[in-house]
Amino acid sequence: MRFIKGLLLFLLVIVVIVAVVIGGGYLYLTRRAMPQTDGTVQLPGLRAPVTIIRDKNGVPHIYAGSPHDLFFAQGYVQAQDRLWQMESFRAGIVRAGLRTGSRSLVADGVVSSGHRRHDVATSAVDRQSSGG
Repeated sequence: MRFIKGLLLFLLVIVVIVAVVIGGGYLYLTRRAMPQTDGTVQLPGLRAPVTIIRDKNGVPHIYAGSPHDLFFAQGYVQAQDRLWQMESFRAGIVRAGLRTGSRSLVADGVVSSGHRRHDVATSAVDRQSSGG
């Protein structure tokens, strides 16, 4: 009877640890790429204060004193809103590469390491010209 209680306690601890790891991983992966929609952010490059107000649908309305600050803030907001898409794309490419084999892992390495489209095209041309 004592052995069964010990085994059940051990299994309970394992289940709790697995649940915490899975739950924490889920929260980390789903929340890390979400945009900051409230508070104040100090950005180098702005010449004057900029106000960004999101309506009930999450659409940003940007108020700035100059075109420079307006476009700077617009770029920041768009990049922040699209980060989840870039992360999802990168993760999807890597998973697809693992399923399809080593040929696509070259492209995965380029996407995962953050190289630009020009570098991808250049490496593809280099591989083609070398017969690879």
